[in-house]
Amino acid sequence: MAQIINEMIALLALLLVSLTGGYLVALGLVALLRPQQAQSFLLGFASSARLHYLEIVIRMLVGLAFIYSAEYVFSARAFTGFGWLLVLTSLPLLLLPWQWHRHFAAKAVSASRHYLAFIGGAALMLGVAILLAILKNISAPAGAPLSFLPALKGDYFKFDSAEVNRPFHIYVRLPADYDTATTRYPVVYLLDGDSLFPILAANHLFLTYDEDLPEAIIVGIAYGAFDSSVNKRSYDFSAPTADASVEQGGAPAFQRFLELELMPEVARRYRIDSGKQILFGQSRGGYFVLYSAFTQPDLFWGRIASNPTFEPGAAMFFSAPPSATKPDLGLVLTSGARDWPKLRQAALNWQQHWQTEAEAPWQTRVITLDNGTHAASSTESYRQAMLWLFNRSDKDTAPRNE
Repeated sequence: MAQIINEMIALLALLLVSLTGGYLVALGLVALLRPQQAQSFLLGFASSARLHYLEIVIRMLVGLAFIYSAEYVFSARAFTGFGWLLVLTSLPLLLLPWQWHRHFAAKAVSASRHYLAFIGGAALMLGVAILLAILKNISAPAGAPLSFLPALKGDYFKFDSAEVNRPFHIYVRLPADYDTATTRYPVVYLLDGDSLFPILAANHLFLTYDEDLPEAIIVGIAYGAFDSSVNKRSYDFSAPTADASVEQGGAPAFQRFLELELMPEVARRYRIDSGKQILFGQSRGGYFVLYSAFTQPDLFWGRIASNPTFEPGAAMFFSAPPSATKPDLGLVLTSGARDWPKLRQAALNWQQHWQTEAEAPWQTRVITLDNGTHAASSTESYRQAMLWLFNRSDKDTAPRNE
């Protein structure tokens, strides 16, 4: 029920924002083509106490609509800022006599009659910008399309990251009993959510049937496209090491996005078990999982690096990581027996190194996927790694490999 209400509010907010954009376009055209009529219309503002308070209510509703709908459109900050501008400038009007508002409106319209063309052009451009922002970048509020895929039913929101200065599309699969239960669930963050979210989020449901894996909230972090002009995985998932290319090196900023922006937002929106947060990455995403483990061990309870790459800066993954404050951290590396030879050998070298290392901030597990390939074995990587993370006993100690 809460999700349905949220979807309805989002749709109403977007409708109100669209009407505002249309109103500004119409006002701009009238000001440009029929300035006398525009001036007469504007003089009607605050012509009575009823219209004074009606204008304030409309301004505040529109402002709140812009704030609420910001996450669904391009340039969320601009929408949020414009919304707060409308709300905050409306509040003082509540304290003033309506006659003051009427007097101010009359003087302002009279003073601006020589600039109506400029005002009309500005209103027209602002209205068009609002409508384009909605039409070009709108995504279905609150995950509505996924409501028709029960295995993926959950939520959606767009997140403008200040840390990486780019937006992400966040898809969330909620447990089937989420709305009726009071449970706090483990949460799994999937890198490359554009492709891995529909695969692994749906498969998690079957793992609860056949393997008694606990239900979890699955969060897919998506770019919204595979094109490299939008999808910056090569940059976001690689460290700024000496041998990194100019198209690599964004891992520190991406990790700050996770730690300071996305994870707190997910904790705010959903009932998560903050002590059971897991990061899954495949290939270049697996590299980032290792990077995260070797830079901030405490950030995730569990990590799964599926067929990871080890470059650039492979040496960091064979060096001593920082110490951790949590005693139950787990790091799983899965490697397909048929992975690319270079990556397969790197995984074996990593396994051999950590078999002889007594000090590590996490329990480790290296799993060879029999007949596994580089890209097509993500479900088996997820299955075996998740089962180990949730089934390990207190006797499991780092390192432990197979």
